[in-house]
Amino acid sequence: MKPTTPGSEKTRQLILDALEHILLDKGFRGVGVNAVAREAGVDKVLIYRYFGSMKGLLAQFRERKSICPDIGGIFDEHPRDARLSHVMSQVVLTLFEAFRESNLIQEISCWELTENNPLTTSFVNGIERKQIDALAERGIHPDRKTILSMAIVVSGLNFITLRQRNKSPMLNLDFSDPDSIHEVEEAATEIIERYFAGRDEVPYVD
Repeated sequence: MKPTTPGSEKTRQLILDALEHILLDKGFRGVGVNAVAREAGVDKVLIYRYFGSMKGLLAQFRERKSICPDIGGIFDEHPRDARLSHVMSQVVLTLFEAFRESNLIQEISCWELTENNPLTTSFVNGIERKQIDALAERGIHPDRKTILSMAIVVSGLNFITLRQRNKSPMLNLDFSDPDSIHEVEEAATEIIERYFAGRDEVPYVD
């Protein structure tokens, strides 16, 4: 493999920045090799040279961008004997805040929901795998029921956010109003607390 030169690294970053700009400006439907090359002002051959394929470009974009909060880092902020319900509440609320405040994450979610192809599958699965691996590195192995339960809560929060984004708020929630956000966060926390009732004594770290 040839060593990376300053010029090639600059071109890589131009291409990655172009991909992000297209996602934010035109949405997922505007993404394609030709469109990215045109936005970056480079020959599309360079995309194949530096990334191998559109799939490779998306993989590097996923790795370089902090698209989702580091779940493992949230666990690191708490002592090992912290109640699991509290830590998981923080995980869910952190993901909710990140999703609510990031147009990029929202565009990626819309892409995943409306197009089922190898690109979207590998991109989203890569994000999920990275989070699970981060927990495993810390000796944290939530059981499948816990993962599914948290996924349901997070998905519900994301759906409410997307409804708000499309000017179709659910239950008249207004995310420009801190009180509405607080209500949602309180409800999510209560759901998680109830789920973990009687289970907090089970260690979650090996």
